Amino acid sequence: MRTEGRGTARALAAMALVALPGVASANMLMLHAQGNPGDRELFFTNLMMADRTPMEAMLGPTSIREIEVFGLYENVAKPDWSVLKLQFECPVAPIPSSPTSRRATGPAVAAPLRWRLRAVRSKAEAGDAFAQFAFGALQYGGGMPQLVPKNAAEGLAWLEKASEGGHGQAAWLASVAITEEGGFSDDAMQRALPHLTRAAAHGTEPQALLAMAQYHHDGLAGMARDCRQADAWAARAEEAGAKQARNERVWILATCPVPDQRDTVRALELSQFMIQRRDELDWHELDTVAAALAAHGDFARATQFQTLALEKMAADEDLSKDRRAAARKRMSARLGKYRNDRDYVLDYRAIDEMRAGRL
Repeated sequence: MRTEGRGTARALAAMALVALPGVASANMLMLHAQGNPGDRELFFTNLMMADRTPMEAMLGPTSIREIEVFGLYENVAKPDWSVLKLQFECPVAPIPSSPTSRRATGPAVAAPLRWRLRAVRSKAEAGDAFAQFAFGALQYGGGMPQLVPKNAAEGLAWLEKASEGGHGQAAWLASVAITEEGGFSDDAMQRALPHLTRAAAHGTEPQALLAMAQYHHDGLAGMARDCRQADAWAARAEEAGAKQARNERVWILATCPVPDQRDTVRALELSQFMIQRRDELDWHELDTVAAALAAHGDFARATQFQTLALEKMAADEDLSKDRRAAARKRMSARLGKYRNDRDYVLDYRAIDEMRAGRL
């Protein structure tokens, strides 16, 4: 609870003595009285409650409500009064999730959220980047359909405005939405790049840093393939906490198709952390370690890791039939190379496999 006091006002106090001779009016409520008539303190509230919830907490589990309490010192010789603004954190009722619960709780449950969402929409229209992000995310994702109907096109437009206003998370969501809605086409990747660049510069979303690495590694949106830049972005993602970033760095350096940028020594150094926890690696990581070992000429161990990678991939229940078949084909071809004392250099782009539904 937070309080804020105001200074005294003798004239107002005298007027209040006339206007409020004893008990509160229809819009006022007496909270407390102490002392005797002619020399007493009275405390009233006007029953009007204001919503003071900060913009960034508008959709959170609590709201900040404010009431005014008037303190009146009833004394003809020295009348006085003051105003206290009292703020309280109040839990927000959850949105009913089914028609039954909506009927049971009635419209009063959702009404406060509607007011707050109207405030969010108003701030979004006024140019507030956070409000644009919040409303756009709700509208694009359809997370509150009974209050904010799903509209992917309008939601994405709000996210793009928020991104242009400097909101990092909105920039990341906008880039993801654009690429997915566009089927990872060249036009979609080009349109998403300014948002992705903002998200990466903002640094709040490690996955944005990895996405920048992919842009450089695959040569997207008119970029030339650049493994060094890809590794640099993946390194930043690793520092930011992206779990899969180490795997990406080893793969980029070990299999780089740009001859003067391939760094097999550095790839093997980075892979040691993964090799030490061999039993914990998933099949993607085992596949990567095998490529790093082969790039350094250790074909026997590369064959061992690749064989294990294929076994784990075959047992992965999350893979669709088409993706399993594509992964088996690629990984088996690499295993064949290692058995013949040949290393592997990347011969496809991840984006093309994604467009074809094979990755």
